[in-house]
Amino acid sequence: MSGYDSYTTTFTPEGRLLQIEYAMERINKEKPTVGVLTKEGVIVGTERKEKHKLQDGVKNSSHKIDDHIFCFVSGNTADSTTLIDQARLFSQRFTYTYNKEAPCEQVVKMVCEEKHFYTQFGSYRPLGVYFMYAGYDDVEGFQLYSSDPSGNYSSWKAHVTGQNAVAAYGSSGYSTSINPQTILKSDYDEDMSFKDGLKLAVKVIYKAIDTHEPKGDRFEVNYITKQDGKLVQKELDDETLNTLIEEIKKEEDEEKEKEK
Repeated sequence: MSGYDSYTTTFTPEGRLLQIEYAMERINKEKPTVGVLTKEGVIVGTERKEKHKLQDGVKNSSHKIDDHIFCFVSGNTADSTTLIDQARLFSQRFTYTYNKEAPCEQVVKMVCEEKHFYTQFGSYRPLGVYFMYAGYDDVEGFQLYSSDPSGNYSSWKAHVTGQNAVAAYGSSGYSTSINPQTILKSDYDEDMSFKDGLKLAVKVIYKAIDTHEPKGDRFEVNYITKQDGKLVQKELDDETLNTLIEEIKKEEDEEKEKEK
């Protein structure tokens, strides 16, 4: 492949853009990020970044774009800073101009157009960052989107990205041999309650964490839902996460008993 990966604008004879594939491989080495869509809200979560003992605070993976939409980022997160700022500015300008919140898909498309711009010139490199968006608007209701370094985006009912989440698994630093996508496919139900959606998101992360008995402080799970007719964005606290983990462990033990 010598020479074909020197520029983002050069296709291989097979029609591949290697620089973009390299950026995607960067995402595939990250800890899994999972999103679950329910009729009552959207949940997105990941394993919390480890904190150095001398570090004062740690940067979260979640970022609020506007009152009706937030995102999780993975990959080369430094590339996400400008994109998040642009998304916030676009959403605020839309509200100022039209006196209503920007549709979620339009915010996602704006970010993707900027990502795609960096794949069209040989002097640039792709932005190696993956976004997972959770939002709500009056037209489509609750929505879950993802966008990759190429500028492509998709809407999902449930989705996971990162290590163990792709077909070509390769080696993994995670102790589990269970594919997170498999868990979503088997356990997801369009009619599931919001609490069941929370439990499913936590279960996927729980299965992927390289610790035998993970606690709630290892998780970062945010959600958007409606309470008393108003949209709210919140992060699950450690106590709630530990409760969900205990429920998941209890269900696993019951399943093992049935198999005996």
